[in-house]
Amino acid sequence: MPSQLQAKYPLSPRKFWKKLLPKVYPWVLIILVVVIGGAALSTLARTPQESSDILTVASFFTVGGIVLALLILIPYVFYIRAYIRRYYYDANDNFITIKKGVFAPAEIHVQYSKIQDVYVDQDVLDRFMGLYDVHLASATGTSSAEAHIDGVEQAAAEGLKNMLLGKIQGAANVPTSAIPASMPVSGAIKFPEEISSKTYPISGGWFGMQVIACLIPAFIFAVFAIILVYAPGKHSSTSIAQDAGWITNAASVWHLGFWVFGISYIFSYVYLLIWWKQYYFEFLPEYIMARSGLVSTAEVHVPYRTTQDVIVRQSALEKLFGIGRVTVQNVQGGVSIPGQPMERANHLADILKKTVLSKDPSQTGL
Repeated sequence: MPSQLQAKYPLSPRKFWKKLLPKVYPWVLIILVVVIGGAALSTLARTPQESSDILTVASFFTVGGIVLALLILIPYVFYIRAYIRRYYYDANDNFITIKKGVFAPAEIHVQYSKIQDVYVDQDVLDRFMGLYDVHLASATGTSSAEAHIDGVEQAAAEGLKNMLLGKIQGAANVPTSAIPASMPVSGAIKFPEEISSKTYPISGGWFGMQVIACLIPAFIFAVFAIILVYAPGKHSSTSIAQDAGWITNAASVWHLGFWVFGISYIFSYVYLLIWWKQYYFEFLPEYIMARSGLVSTAEVHVPYRTTQDVIVRQSALEKLFGIGRVTVQNVQGGVSIPGQPMERANHLADILKKTVLSKDPSQTGL
């Protein structure tokens, strides 16, 4: 059910077409290319029969393209309708909530005190359709990706922008007397334990997962090398690999693939091993420091007073190995701590929530 904010500043009915048209025009372009290309090739045919055959093939692909487009686009139409029906946004005295998505819904809550700017923009399609997107320029990449209301008309866009700017100004005018006297002004934090790569090392499971992941590019390189064996060379009777002298017989095909696979895998393994040994992070009193790299080393510092989000993530492969990564984000980027067993990852997140995220934003410069 729409919120009061949605009822006052609703999505435009034209949002349906805004989401559908970008999926339609590639199919239209492909079908036009097939039709025009088939007609052009038929005029270059040497015999009427050859011209007829070209037109027949072009017609077959045209009809097939139309049928395939309909099979893909018709379900997408129902998806768009469900997406718009589930699109939700609301605001209270402290934050704005935006929820969108059908199969993987995302819900984000952004405090007014952490919004840096509110802006309204249009892309080419928006300008053509008279639609606007309202963006909340917050501090994290997650907020930048999710915190926007897209597909509203001009009056609604202006209303949302003015409402949000008013809320931000109100959040910035919190009186100093409202700040608890016990809240420390300094960004320094004393943690209950040492937190670094020494006490929270990257687990062996992470390394094993990466070793398995290295098989994928090595396999791709090997397959590509073998494909060259069958790609025609200068003469139709020989291949590119034969012209280059890489192979002389069928057994050489597998030798080539084996060597390409082995070299690619060893290179990936060595790169991974050096990166693993050189990676280091530490929670210092005023910031988190992370260092990584091979030939050149990059060192990142994330002050606690600018911390916006603490996220624990697990990919499908990480879930299989029972590990995850902890990401601490601020305006400029953040620090990622990979290869942590989920118990340790959640423990790190809990420590950060209690010691960093619980601090009053007016004391952290946000």
